[in-house]
Amino acid sequence: MSAQAIKEIQDRVRRMETRLTKWLEDQGFDTGVKRPVWSQDGAVTVPSLDCSLKHILSVIPGDWDADEEVAILFHNSQVASVMLPPTKL
Repeated sequence: MSAQAIKEIQDRVRRMETRLTKWLEDQGFDTGVKRPVWSQDGAVTVPSLDCSLKHILSVIPGDWDADEEVAILFHNSQVASVMLPPTKL
């Protein structure tokens, strides 16, 4: 089997795992997956430093003022900050 075929299989299995995990969470099961958490003071606490920007942006409320900087925290220390575009992605 070629390296390209193995990579394709790995990618497909990873997507299946992601969809299954999301479905299980939607059904109320605790999958142990930790997600970022929004706090009312304008910060997002991430469970790990490899948390995706997509997941970080998903917890910021849609009515959050785009002129405000959002702090990204890991173990109570600020590791980054983001400024939202005028329209949230």
